[in-house]
Amino acid sequence: MEFNCFGENSVANNFGGKDSPQMHKSVLNSKATEDSLCTFAKWEPRHGQFRFRHPWSQYQKLGTLCRQCASSMEALASYVITTSKTQCPAAANPELSCKVRKTCGEMSLHSSKVLRDLAMATRTMTVPSPVNITMATAVKAAESLRSELAENTALLQVMHVAVTATLLADLVDRVKEIAECVDVLARLAHFKNPEDTKNVVVSTVSRGIDEPLPDVVIL
Repeated sequence: MEFNCFGENSVANNFGGKDSPQMHKSVLNSKATEDSLCTFAKWEPRHGQFRFRHPWSQYQKLGTLCRQCASSMEALASYVITTSKTQCPAAANPELSCKVRKTCGEMSLHSSKVLRDLAMATRTMTVPSPVNITMATAVKAAESLRSELAENTALLQVMHVAVTATLLADLVDRVKEIAECVDVLARLAHFKNPEDTKNVVVSTVSRGIDEPLPDVVIL
């Protein structure tokens, strides 16, 4: 994507090719499967962490937000691929392109980290680690970029870069909504707190050392 948008050599210069990540496309058509799984799950007896009145509807809401995020990814990917085929990637204003590229890199890095952490938390049913700092950094970068696009008319000289940056900023908004939804799910479904689990293990080991088990007496 960097090669297509900013005219830089990158391992992603085959963006859209066979080796390009396409995992988001499977999310776009996941609604029917998710609805069926949630319907069947509601009829299952209570077991493990799946208690009575488990918030399955929140999973469906999370799925909707994930599809919106995947849709934003698809829009971004489609635009980048189209741009690379219709115009020269070399920017008319290298200085502005470099500035936008740096901001886009920050948004991509922090957003992807947040999504990985949220996916792991949902899969393991543990309270997600605080993403406030990481998410705030991505949101701040997106807001700063939007402000720059609105005020700096020189960015019109690199319109394809500006559009790409705007689409990426919208993607950050979708990630923020997913983070908020997972926080609600963790509270409603009583996700485990990793710190509590760690404390239990430490406490058990400590008792084993300080308070050895009594000898077994055979009568």
